[in-house]
Amino acid sequence: MVGFKCIGCNFNTELFEMLLIYFERHEVATLADDRDFTEYETGLSIEIVDGGYVVSVCEKGQVVASQKVDESKEVSPAVKEMFVAPIKNSIKRTCATLLEQYTKYKAPWGIQTGVKPVKLATMCKRRGMADVEGADFLAKELLIRQDKCEVLFKVAENEHKILETTPQNSYSIYVGTPFCPTICSYCSFGSYPIGAYKACVEQYVDSVVAEARAAAKVLDSKGLTCDCVYFGGGTPTSIEASQMDRMMSGVLEVFSPKELTCEAGRPDSINEEKLAVMRKNGVDRLAINPQTMKAETLRRIGRRHTPEDTVRIYELARSMGFGNINMDLIAGLEGETVEDFENTLSWIKKLDPEGFTVHSLCLKRASKLMKDQGARADAKQMDAMVDAGYALAREMGMEPYYLYRQKNASGNLENTGFAKPGRFCRYNVLIEEETQHILGLGAGAVSKAVKDPVNLERCFNIKDPLQYIADIDGQIAKKIDFLKKMY
Repeated sequence: MVGFKCIGCNFNTELFEMLLIYFERHEVATLADDRDFTEYETGLSIEIVDGGYVVSVCEKGQVVASQKVDESKEVSPAVKEMFVAPIKNSIKRTCATLLEQYTKYKAPWGIQTGVKPVKLATMCKRRGMADVEGADFLAKELLIRQDKCEVLFKVAENEHKILETTPQNSYSIYVGTPFCPTICSYCSFGSYPIGAYKACVEQYVDSVVAEARAAAKVLDSKGLTCDCVYFGGGTPTSIEASQMDRMMSGVLEVFSPKELTCEAGRPDSINEEKLAVMRKNGVDRLAINPQTMKAETLRRIGRRHTPEDTVRIYELARSMGFGNINMDLIAGLEGETVEDFENTLSWIKKLDPEGFTVHSLCLKRASKLMKDQGARADAKQMDAMVDAGYALAREMGMEPYYLYRQKNASGNLENTGFAKPGRFCRYNVLIEEETQHILGLGAGAVSKAVKDPVNLERCFNIKDPLQYIADIDGQIAKKIDFLKKMY
């Protein structure tokens, strides 16, 4: 049990989240100012005092490390511009330094807790910093490990190649299919088992196509152009091939994208007929997502396919002419070792897709795995798995081109997309950088209007597919009103 209290400052939430980095599998409690740490194995106290602050680490009520920091000194212009509250970062740095000494663990992302760290590298570049200078700046200010800093600047460079070719007055589209063959143990997304929803799929397709047609009329009237369309989920291939065809052709009848991705997803939901539908509709980027190539793990997390199924579907897709395939992997799945993940990577090397993505296992409260608390990789093992992903990408001639982080990620690590030059997914970059309008179609989809570099307006569709179908007229009316006002 870990106790935490913050006296005289209003950074409790971020400091609490940072504490979880060092005590990932402990229960952390926030204490009132007048409580001591006698009942707690470990305690962290931050107190604002005249001219600065004091951070103390306690063990069973006894102070084992403490540091007082004078905050009267002037901060640099770069720090003032990039960080809203420099004292907050100063407090977090001091906490991290003491906790690192106490736990003997160095957090790879230091005190950085935001989900879009690439924006930090972009900000440094805009200030005229060279990559090396910017990496040193972030390592000093946020204690981000040097290799992670270097990755940020490489991703920012590759993102820029996409962003500079993005048409003015354009938008991209996300089309959601919220159904899956089964619900994976680690998943907390708004997905619904297709077996229980088969009867409503035809109506769902009708609703998505109706929403697409209504939105297209408004966007066409404003002179905006479609950039990318991304069919995601859930699992888009969990529905029948004829239903996929109706949805895809219905959307593409009114939108003409430059890039068309289908996150086909689970190999157990893909077959030749569905691949033919994707080819017919012009899908030029396909995602086949094994997550792992260990059969035991697949059974444990609730997937009904085998590693052999992944290979079979991959080879089938190749034989049918798909020339840009991405494969998603998850590092840190329940029961897996570093060697297991390296074996999965060896299969990726053999198959030789154009890209792969390494996701750090992220446990959400609603997931079955979070509730069951199965055996998982520790921080050092997670670090080794993610590093192995980077090493394979370099070996295969791939580069990191998009990166984001999630709360509660194992090992406090990141999700990174790698691809061979010229095979980067535009949509992935655009959705992360939030520089382009996004039209979301289907249950749970979110539309985003970019008003300026820091302000977004959002419009949320109902998550439940049955409610979405029942209220499709209301959903369309709300969407049209949003589009007319915001685009």
